[in-house]
Amino acid sequence: MSHGAGQCSSQFQSKTKADSSTVLFLDLSSNYLAGPISTAINLPSIQELDISENSLEGFLPKSICHNSSSLRSLNLQRNYLQGNLPSQLGNCSSLEYLFLGQNNLNGEIAESCYIHSGISTASTPTGAPETSSQHAPATTKLTQLSLRENKLSGLISQRISNLTNLVQFDISSNAFSGTIPDAFHSIGKLEKFVAFSNNFTGFIPLSMSNSPTLTTLNLRNNSLEGFLNLNCSAMVKLATLGLASNGFSGPIPDNLPSCQALSTLDLSRNKFTDCEMVVVNEMDQEMVTVTVDKR
Repeated sequence: MSHGAGQCSSQFQSKTKADSSTVLFLDLSSNYLAGPISTAINLPSIQELDISENSLEGFLPKSICHNSSSLRSLNLQRNYLQGNLPSQLGNCSSLEYLFLGQNNLNGEIAESCYIHSGISTASTPTGAPETSSQHAPATTKLTQLSLRENKLSGLISQRISNLTNLVQFDISSNAFSGTIPDAFHSIGKLEKFVAFSNNFTGFIPLSMSNSPTLTTLNLRNNSLEGFLNLNCSAMVKLATLGLASNGFSGPIPDNLPSCQALSTLDLSRNKFTDCEMVVVNEMDQEMVTVTVDKR
């Protein structure tokens, strides 16, 4: 993908201005599209839009869902998009798949991204405070969300619990900080949480260390600390656990053998007092040897 391939910069805007009311699926991935995403896109019936792996620049249009209320899948990965995530993403009530990874997006995730506003900005008096009656639950249809490899920062809100159908959540390689909210008990379908290479501190939340649905938990290269307390009897599907390059301490939990699905375990570069451990899967008697480096 060449950043200099800009001969189509104006063409992308002009071609998407047409009123294509019958278009349901549009795949423009891996082309030479460049320039900003036009705010004049009018695809009222579009369900799946893929413009990944191009050279698009500029900001995400605030009207991305206003003119496309049926949008189920939006893939803008591997472009050069920048700026904040528009708060209007909370109005994408039909969205199930959102892929914004490998761009230059920055700033914090607005609280309104986690909730669906029942009143448009135009109908709210300027400067008037928002009340709880103006909000409905967030776009609960969202199942896959990828924000990886951007420059996003700030905290992950407790309102992440509104995304009750989330299955895969990838925020790796950003600059998120603070503690991981203990809000995952409401996300009863979450299978993959990938948040390596951020600045998270504190402990693994209880709602995550007791999850019966998680298959992948990757939190390596953060600043997490304390004893490692995993309820392996509850985490029956956990297959991949990556906690390297944190500040976990104390003994390695002796209940890890009861994580029956565990096949990949990385605890290196922490402060554990044990140097080596052997995990035996009691279901099939497979043995996994894990070496834990001391700092």
